[in-house]
Amino acid sequence: MKYKLKFMFDWGSGTCIWAANNAARAKYGYAVDIDELPISEELCECMVRLCEEHDLALDWECPQNGPVWTGQEQKAFKERAKQIYQRICEELAEEFEIVLGTLI
Repeated sequence: MKYKLKFMFDWGSGTCIWAANNAARAKYGYAVDIDELPISEELCECMVRLCEEHDLALDWECPQNGPVWTGQEQKAFKERAKQIYQRICEELAEEFEIVLGTLI
């Protein structure tokens, strides 16, 4: 059985990888610590920076207002996130299925 993971962002979580089946939850828990994944250090660092960047998009003093980024900034972030998603899929191709979730 493959480990099914979801690539998505959740404000302040510090991760962008979530377990999406029982096998993945048993091994990694729900919010996956990306340091535990068999991926390159460079990709791990990219994912950490992407999570940090994502958290900058929220008005933390008034979160119900949603993202403070312009439409262009959101589009640029989504493109960067999709590129990272593709790299994750490539590096985890053998034992994992990666689903694309919410990016903003």
